[in-house]
Amino acid sequence: GHGDRGAGIVVVYGPAGATVTAYPRLGSFVALCRAAGHGNRCRLTRSMMESARPVGARAAQGRPLGLLAAWLDAGPTFADASSHLRSCRPGVADRMAARASLAAHPGSAILFGCERSRRDGENSEPESMP
Repeated sequence: GHGDRGAGIVVVYGPAGATVTAYPRLGSFVALCRAAGHGNRCRLTRSMMESARPVGARAAQGRPLGLLAAWLDAGPTFADASSHLRSCRPGVADRMAARASLAAHPGSAILFGCERSRRDGENSEPESMP
């Protein structure tokens, strides 16, 4: 059940009632896709914590909301959950647009409050994939 994760903060975002949930106690976000034909296990989980070694690809860790929103937006273009999880790799422009779109949603401010803070000189949406 969900009891073990602690309280989740749920925001409905994207096609077909998809959701982004923050689990502050776990330090993670979960995007749950509701696209037709994807079943009930099509989800992407990302950390809201900074990497212990924030270099290279790990530098983006902790700011995944643009990725999660863009991943949900793209859901209906994939036939099933396995292709959505395996092949969906939104670029920085798509992630920036999706971040802005999610930010405009009622109740989303609390999600953004859970992301790690931006580092000096870092864009709101990380260049590499979180």
